[in-house]
Amino acid sequence: ESATRKFNHYIGDERGIAGVEASMDEVLRGPEGQKTIVKDEKGRTIRMSDYTKPGVGAKVRLTIDARAQFLLENTLRLAGRAAGVVMDVNTGEVLAMASVPDYNPNDFIPSISQKNWDAYRTNLQLAPFTNRAISNFTPGSTMKTPTSVAGALAGLATRSFSCDGYVTYGSKQVGCWIWNKSKGRHGTQNLSQAIQHSCNPYFNKLANTIGWKAMVDGCSIVGIGKKTGIELPKEDAGILPGSRAWRAMYPNLVMTPHETAGLSIGQGTSMATPLQMCAVAATMANGGKYYR
Repeated sequence: ESATRKFNHYIGDERGIAGVEASMDEVLRGPEGQKTIVKDEKGRTIRMSDYTKPGVGAKVRLTIDARAQFLLENTLRLAGRAAGVVMDVNTGEVLAMASVPDYNPNDFIPSISQKNWDAYRTNLQLAPFTNRAISNFTPGSTMKTPTSVAGALAGLATRSFSCDGYVTYGSKQVGCWIWNKSKGRHGTQNLSQAIQHSCNPYFNKLANTIGWKAMVDGCSIVGIGKKTGIELPKEDAGILPGSRAWRAMYPNLVMTPHETAGLSIGQGTSMATPLQMCAVAATMANGGKYYR
């Protein structure tokens, strides 16, 4: 009597390998089906002994607005290398998100030609496969908004500081753009004037008045240094100087007044993603609700 032999044949499914298709792959696919077929020694099917029907995958509806997306992509192409995010400030829904240069997903169906692949490969410094909207960059002056939040939370919303063109920290000088441009200065300003003028010394002084710990607390509240949790693979968390993650990453650095000044204007070791900064802008626009 011959022993019954069992064989398993798995017929693969289409798999999402990038973007929403990758992060939502499991729900899009649904539960797999299974059937057991009994055959005789000639390979003829005798019967099917059990059958589990494959489940239907869930539908995923994007919040993307096709027209906004079209406009954003075409506008960014004029810049050449850029990223942009448009968000509904009252819900936190992403209405458009684009990163250029990008790639055409249709080039990969059913498989990519050597010519197309070589064209993408030779452009690696342009990083067509990177979604810049969720990648780390030096945030620069966009960090002045989280700095304002930190200052306001520490009770300095109505405080004025003077801009004499630059602030000196030991042997290092942090200049204002108006000083670097024409040896100009903004003089005494309140918070809203400093935001309008994008004045470096104001925010350098504000940050060092409240101290780096208050800066970390305030910036954390509007999501700096944390992933937003958007349903996309490979989202960067950014880097918030002074945070626990920053201290692990830079064990030899300390939050000196100069480092704190750098954080206040998005310089030094601070990093953020365009999506994070869009979420901050939405929080300002809707009166203080941070949507995840």
